Amino acid sequence: MKGRYRVILTLAAVLIAAGLWTWRFLAVNRHYHALAGGDGAEDTVYGIGDTVEYGGAFSIRVDSFEILDNGDLDAAPEHLSALQLEDRTAIVRITVTKNDGSDTAFPISDFTVHGSDFRLATYWDILFDLNPGIKRDASRVLMREGESRTFVLPFPIARSLLTSRWDRLDSLPLYLIVSSHEDIRLQ
Repeated sequence: MKGRYRVILTLAAVLIAAGLWTWRFLAVNRHYHALAGGDGAEDTVYGIGDTVEYGGAFSIRVDSFEILDNGDLDAAPEHLSALQLEDRTAIVRITVTKNDGSDTAFPISDFTVHGSDFRLATYWDILFDLNPGIKRDASRVLMREGESRTFVLPFPIARSLLTSRWDRLDSLPLYLIVSSHEDIRLQ
């Protein structure tokens, strides 16, 4: 009798663990499916050169997107030494225009680059090297009404993150996501 309870308890534990694993597997895949635009909702994807309203106070335009070898970056040597030379960096040039007279500062920290199954974060030290007008450790930039500024945003890409797709990196669908108010997809 005691052995029967042990079998039932073991079977119940296995079923609960399998149920939890399945739930988590589906939740993660649902997240990445939605991120890639497969959630059924109408997503607007803006291209290079399109101007997008952001938070009511700003307009953003992506001017260019390129992927550089880390050895070609124009940054301080002490910041480059933290990068692996065999890796690359995505460089996004954006122009931001302040549309109104509010005291809202532009959140330079709200940008990430997403692929279908990965996310790239801004490399802060190189951000400040490439944008000398931004104070170090600033996550927001003050701008006056009507002022336009161009920013260069670096996103390091580790070879280990994309080993099977490294040679096709230029053809991968990548999105610049602006995320503090709403997701704005720029491709």
